Amino acid sequence: MAKRDYRAIADALLGDLNRHDLKAYVRHYSADATHWDPTEPGLTRAENFEESLGAYLRAFPDLHCELTNVIGDDEYFAYEWVGRGTHTGPLASPQGEIPPTGRRIEVRACSVIRLNAQGLIAEEREYWDMAGFMQQLGLMP
Repeated sequence: MAKRDYRAIADALLGDLNRHDLKAYVRHYSADATHWDPTEPGLTRAENFEESLGAYLRAFPDLHCELTNVIGDDEYFAYEWVGRGTHTGPLASPQGEIPPTGRRIEVRACSVIRLNAQGLIAEEREYWDMAGFMQQLGLMP
């Protein structure tokens, strides 16, 4: 596999997310891509990304993500990022809808990605501080 500009890929992903352009965001993924997130019960397919990301953008309409670090080699790379926003909309959760708290959040995360031969994301695993997120919203001590 050709050497990739991992920072450019991560910048493009977060740029689309920061513009809340989910259609552009999803175009970075192959049609059969899988995604794992601690809030999901298992791997999800790319076609579900718009729906799951849309729930966060509705709950945090000012959500902005900052790229802090990128490392990679061959088909794998990882990037660290910080998401910041204000909880002003309802947030869907497995336990039901969480009404807006008006609280600001700052969540640190890391995404580990495998690219396919075409340079599209074939697999992504996202790790983020869900306990800190819940604490910042006042939902757990």
